[in-house]
Amino acid sequence: MDYSSWRSAQLPPLFAKGGPLMSRQTQALLEAALALPATEREQLVRQLVQSLPTPVDQLNDEDLEAELDRRYAEYRRDPSVGIPWSKIKRST
Repeated sequence: MDYSSWRSAQLPPLFAKGGPLMSRQTQALLEAALALPATEREQLVRQLVQSLPTPVDQLNDEDLEAELDRRYAEYRRDPSVGIPWSKIKRST
């Protein structure tokens, strides 16, 4: 996701019915970041966004194949990391 699409994306609220979605430490970090000048906030956002993994639906064929191979190898090492299809289907 690039910066312009990230900026226009709907962001989740900081708080949900069950309580804060962020730890106190993360909330304090956010408040400190918001106090930065705009240019420094922009640099921080760019670096944070670049640190995120690319969503699987945005991978090219070669990267998708590598991701699927990685996941299959992880499953072969430890089958307990697998998620049953019935659980995945219920979550969609």
